[in-house]
Amino acid sequence: MHRIFLFLFVSLIAFNSACDDDQTTDSCGDNLLDPGEECDTLKFGGATCENLGLSSGNLACSSDCKIITDGCNGECGNGILEEGETCDGTDLPVTACADLDDYNYTGGTLSCKSDCTWDFTQCNSAECGNNIIDTTEECDGDDLQGVTCETLGYSGGTVSCHPTNCLIDSSDCHYTFRAIYAGYKHTCAIDYRNRVWCWGKNTAGFLLTNTGGFLGDGTEIDRPYPVEAQFPAGVEIVKVSPGIGHTCALDTVGKVWCWGNNAQGQLGTGDNIMSAVPVEIVEVQDAGNTVVFTDVDSGANHSCALAQNNDVWCWGSNGQKQLGVLVMEASSNIPVKAAGTAEVLEAGGYFNCYINEFNETWCWGNNISAELGIGVVWGEYEVPQLNDATALEVISCGGGHSCGKDVDNTWVCWGFNNKGQIGSGSTANKISSPEAVQIPQGVTFTMVIPGAQDHTCAIDTLGRIFCWGFNEFGKLGDGTIVDSGLPKLVLTSGQTAFTAVAASAFSTCAIDTDGNAWCWGGNDSGQLGDNTTTDSFIPVPVIMPR
Repeated sequence: MHRIFLFLFVSLIAFNSACDDDQTTDSCGDNLLDPGEECDTLKFGGATCENLGLSSGNLACSSDCKIITDGCNGECGNGILEEGETCDGTDLPVTACADLDDYNYTGGTLSCKSDCTWDFTQCNSAECGNNIIDTTEECDGDDLQGVTCETLGYSGGTVSCHPTNCLIDSSDCHYTFRAIYAGYKHTCAIDYRNRVWCWGKNTAGFLLTNTGGFLGDGTEIDRPYPVEAQFPAGVEIVKVSPGIGHTCALDTVGKVWCWGNNAQGQLGTGDNIMSAVPVEIVEVQDAGNTVVFTDVDSGANHSCALAQNNDVWCWGSNGQKQLGVLVMEASSNIPVKAAGTAEVLEAGGYFNCYINEFNETWCWGNNISAELGIGVVWGEYEVPQLNDATALEVISCGGGHSCGKDVDNTWVCWGFNNKGQIGSGSTANKISSPEAVQIPQGVTFTMVIPGAQDHTCAIDTLGRIFCWGFNEFGKLGDGTIVDSGLPKLVLTSGQTAFTAVAASAFSTCAIDTDGNAWCWGGNDSGQLGDNTTTDSFIPVPVIMPR
């Protein structure tokens, strides 16, 4: 026991002596960080380029144990020219293009890009314009080296060659749309990369919308130009459907996403929490299997989706029995299965319709304005009712009226007709059974789209647009504010051919054959997408996303 104690005592003395030596001996270069040293060989005491205010790279240690930051890159964007940067903001070593060595610029002023490298946009090249690609040139004259907006990742626009510096000018490049959909006061479109862009109303305070966020860009700010809905990375969208204060979309793998107001469970997430960005609805199980959807459509404050097995699932407001279940609360924040099976599904304002495999049309929900087309004008129906239409193969539902095409290619409409939106020439306020649209002689419609309120638009085989009904704010696009109970040609349709049209409550939007969007009508919330709030009685181009 005594010998063990003596051994421990001697060992402790030796240990303490060694510690004292390390604390008092300054031996730079021994890879031990001593007092007074910033570093020693490979020891930096936790210091890095980043926590020394630089952006990245590796520290080094000098022979006198001082930190060397030459291997660090500067913090780009702080306005200070640092190691590893060519320039930073307005901090440039030279400003005249001609002062740069190894470049053959004759004039112009340098600027700095956001990545702290030279921006040669304003520089002039002596050889520029000789139709020969020289060292500092990306193009010359008509020789663009095969560069197009498409090779740069865009789907529309034209590149050109800057005439004085021979750099590619891509300012005209933009994304184009392949599909467009309208809600009450906002519009959404899908581009050729399957991304969603929305514009218009995005704030609360109208028609029971206690929150905004239905553009999906993470804000509750009205947007007078398209903004991208913020889906998680990798999600691609094939269909989008705006309602009054919410929007839903279907992705490429059969999942449904919704965003915006959720006071009545419109988002289908199992709660009533709003979201200004897309969120996936709850997973739907049926007989132990996860339901995969093939379509989704939104009404005013509810949505319905079509499953792969043709079942119909709905969620949100049930105030007019539009969810299609026999015993149900005023709303549901999870999808519930409605009666019947569908081939084609459409949601209207407070009602829904579907076409089954026998080309029968069945509708349910609100019928106070003859929305269901069943020959009577009253009541609410939770069980689908057989519509009076004969063998429809196409159907589209609006806020209070619907239209469809039968197997004989006859277009019919029914429902609310207070402004002549049925297009049959009838002056009756409500049309309880489908009536044929009075199409101009020699014209053949390829689609008829009822609006979210009281007008209707169609496209013919020549790509022309016709609209009829209420012309408040000029939403019929004929250059006037005069209502029409019969189809009227939209101005400029003769010069521009269109492939799709969408009618909101106060405006109309369409896509031309180049994938560019045009809108007309009311614009108090930026619904026209032209970065103004000025109404237009004729189509104006939407500012396409870049």
